[in-house]
Amino acid sequence: MKPFLALVLCNLAGFTASAQSAPALAIDAKASVHPISPYVYGINEWGDTGLMELMRIPLVRWGGDDATAYNWQTNIKNNTGDNPWCFLNYSVSPGFDQVHTGNLAGGTVTLGTISLMDWAAGTAGACSFSVAKYGPQKSVNPGDSDCGNGILLSGARCTTIPTTLTTR
Repeated sequence: MKPFLALVLCNLAGFTASAQSAPALAIDAKASVHPISPYVYGINEWGDTGLMELMRIPLVRWGGDDATAYNWQTNIKNNTGDNPWCFLNYSVSPGFDQVHTGNLAGGTVTLGTISLMDWAAGTAGACSFSVAKYGPQKSVNPGDSDCGNGILLSGARCTTIPTTLTTR
């Protein structure tokens, strides 16, 4: 009898729950409101390609993974593994200062990555994990067999500080 009563009560509870109406939704347009900050909206762009004038963009983000080791004194970045085979240093043009100055002239603010690392990218074109220095690695740059991925054939990672980076 008890199992039957439990089944009946569960079914009644289910019917009661399904018979309930949805909650009422009301919007008060006169409620205390404030404008959305213009700095919520923006784009991730390296340099002005004409969008500033066309769209009046309030904020431009400059940075990302490869700005982690950005050297603002020489405008050199390191691709930081975005490519699985190579941690390659490369020159950036325009540099952050030029991008920021251009953004300000166009009425746009810049949200820039500021590296807090002890190291910055050194010489453009240099690889972080040279096969000549560290030995054979699991993967190399198809265009430069000296640029490895930092993982030795044994599976161990290169642990010494790459010479392509400079101390801050």
